[in-house]
Amino acid sequence: LGPLLFLIFINDLPNCCPLGKFRIFADDTNVFFHCKNSDELILIGKTIMIELNSWFTANKMTLNTDKTSFTIFKTNRLIIPNLPDHIEFLNCKINRSTEIKFLGLILDENLTWDQHITVICNKLKSLFHIFYNIRNFLSEQDIRTIYYSLIYSRIKYGINLYGQAAKKLKLNKFKHYKINFLKYSPAKTTASQLMNSTKNLIY
Repeated sequence: LGPLLFLIFINDLPNCCPLGKFRIFADDTNVFFHCKNSDELILIGKTIMIELNSWFTANKMTLNTDKTSFTIFKTNRLIIPNLPDHIEFLNCKINRSTEIKFLGLILDENLTWDQHITVICNKLKSLFHIFYNIRNFLSEQDIRTIYYSLIYSRIKYGINLYGQAAKKLKLNKFKHYKINFLKYSPAKTTASQLMNSTKNLIY
């Protein structure tokens, strides 16, 4: 009941700040806005913080500045001079972060998805010892079940966003290696041969 009441309590939060687009999920709140230069960025950012503070004060709440940060999204080739590394707010600093976690996705400031793919690969690597210990007792159906629940589900989430990233090749190689290991296939087995041997697996 507590989380539900909290969501009801902050339901009108987006109405206090017309300059930003709010995305609220559970207790995670994000505010997005766009601007043309660093001066406008600082101005709009401070304006939004002032409006949020007015809402917090009216509702007898405070902002946890230690868990608050901002990220500037831009293309890798775009050079913006005088980008701030923090924004002043009530004698506190809201620090700039080069990446954020948004609904399970790691968004870096250039949207390269490199860090997100690295995290996925690290999570899959952590499962390797489990597969090593149980693969001798697995049937083909068991392999498919494990693949879909522990590997495919992690890779598929958000792939429509990060699927074109440069480091996706790294993820594909790791995924094929994992299935290769489960299938006891020769080390030089190609990806196409591996797909044929795991007929019903979706890549």
